[in-house]
Amino acid sequence: MTTGAKTESASECEVPDFVDAPGYLDPFSRRYMMKQFIQSLPEAAQQRVNALKHLQVEYTKLEAKFFEEVYQLECKYQQLYQPIVDRRKEIVSGKADPTPEEAAWVDPPRKKEDGEDEEEQEEEDDEINEKLKKMALNYHKELPANGQGIPNFWLMVFKNTEALAELVHPHDEPVLDFAIATNM
Repeated sequence: MTTGAKTESASECEVPDFVDAPGYLDPFSRRYMMKQFIQSLPEAAQQRVNALKHLQVEYTKLEAKFFEEVYQLECKYQQLYQPIVDRRKEIVSGKADPTPEEAAWVDPPRKKEDGEDEEEQEEEDDEINEKLKKMALNYHKELPANGQGIPNFWLMVFKNTEALAELVHPHDEPVLDFAIATNM
């Protein structure tokens, strides 16, 4: 049987083109068509389809519960994040300066990777440090000696974070120049 083709035989019925693409039907028509299709199946196949429907409903209920719990967890942690986000915003905008404790930073010890010796690790660290120094020198030229906050902070973060860098387009840069806070 060919779909959508007119046949000369009276015994074959013509199947409309939309059967090949039920996504083009409205939901009511699609549901009706699927119901008719399932009713045309043998009894054993209909029972299997019904069993699969029940399993899908159970799965969907569990999935809904999962997403509800994820949402509750996100809400809980958003409240915990908020003081940190607010403090970061104050420092970036220049409304507040960091405390001496906040300003002190010690790099955590780097984990040694398999097959990597200390000399290779030091060379890689030196290379990274040189790149960072060049970036800092270029950025230092833009900063006033006693300026407040950190100008272009979020632009720099977005452009220098691997996961975000490709999302930043030239038309985004003026907006990110003035951003003082980001929230997810």
